[in-house]
Amino acid sequence: MTTVVGLAGHSGVWMAADSLTNVYDRPVSGAEKILRLPIAGNRHVLLGFSGNAGMPGIVRRIWDADRCLPDEASELQSWCDEIASQLTEPMVAAGMVEDGMLDGNLLLGVSGRTVGVESTIWTLGHHMAIRHPDDRGAVGSGEGPAIGALDALLSCGVPPHDAVRQACKFAIIRDRWSGYPVNEVWLPATESPATPNGPSASCRRRRSSSRAALGIPCVATRSHDRSQKGLPVRFQVLLGGGSPRVSDLDRRDAGE
Repeated sequence: MTTVVGLAGHSGVWMAADSLTNVYDRPVSGAEKILRLPIAGNRHVLLGFSGNAGMPGIVRRIWDADRCLPDEASELQSWCDEIASQLTEPMVAAGMVEDGMLDGNLLLGVSGRTVGVESTIWTLGHHMAIRHPDDRGAVGSGEGPAIGALDALLSCGVPPHDAVRQACKFAIIRDRWSGYPVNEVWLPATESPATPNGPSASCRRRRSSSRAALGIPCVATRSHDRSQKGLPVRFQVLLGGGSPRVSDLDRRDAGE
């Protein structure tokens, strides 16, 4: 009983979700299914939930706000895998399982920045993280209608912020387990790294420790500049700044 749909672009990450849940088999509106979670460097990620209604509460309690976003795209898979495992274990321990596997999936939106990491969308499941290569994703019982509507809306030139919201609304119409109102969140990309010379010393230490625990060798990183573009303004602004990624879709959104 959920629809969560997301899109990543050069301006950041857009996500929308329905707000219907069950209380003793009685439909109740008002559930919060998207969390804005802090990470190191005064940054955030978005996490959307499908499955057990207790998942957001567990994540709020265990989330590591000092988690450091990697500087290289090649390191992002391991970073998301680690998040998936750290969230899976307490949820399974709390009985949020079906046939021994995590009961539900999560949609992770990682906003990019001018230097280094691009904005991405991931589905998190039982000890796994899968990136959506087209940076469009959805989870929940309304996943099919939502992603189909999102593809159609974007192909017609609808701006990303409108497309995500409308895709969620179409899914609610088609999915009996999803309902109004729609909650929508935009997480802008940031303009620059947390520090002029790369990640902070504490981030480097934490990252080295995590790699060592996973048997991953530490490697040197290099940053690349990207040009700035405009930002859409009709989505809920949660974090200042903007970091563009060059794509035909986002050029349309910026009015080029």
